[in-house]
Amino acid sequence: MPYGVPDEIWSAAKSEMRKTLVSVARGRRVIAYSDLVRQLQSIRFAPENFVFHQMLDQISTEEDQLGRGLLTVVVVHKAEDMRPGPGFFELAESRGRDVRTIDETWLAELDAVWAYWRDH
Repeated sequence: MPYGVPDEIWSAAKSEMRKTLVSVARGRRVIAYSDLVRQLQSIRFAPENFVFHQMLDQISTEEDQLGRGLLTVVVVHKAEDMRPGPGFFELAESRGRDVRTIDETWLAELDAVWAYWRDH
């Protein structure tokens, strides 16, 4: 039971979230954290919820292990800087990305994910 969430709900929510993120990537778009949580039907999160961010990390790690990049690069702040939050860049660094220049890291990963999903 990850983070106190029953396995079947976790699995359904993660699958639903991944499907949404793939659709966003295929459309060469980004989605705000708040819009993503609003679209989920199988579970409810607040955009700042720790468990929500753990699910995002899990999805990105699994996608990256399969050679498809950090899929959650398409999830951004709605206001302010319109890019992923600090947790994304911590994950990116842990997955071997050079994060010395945040914007370059973000745009390179975004381009790679968009390119992958354009062709698949």
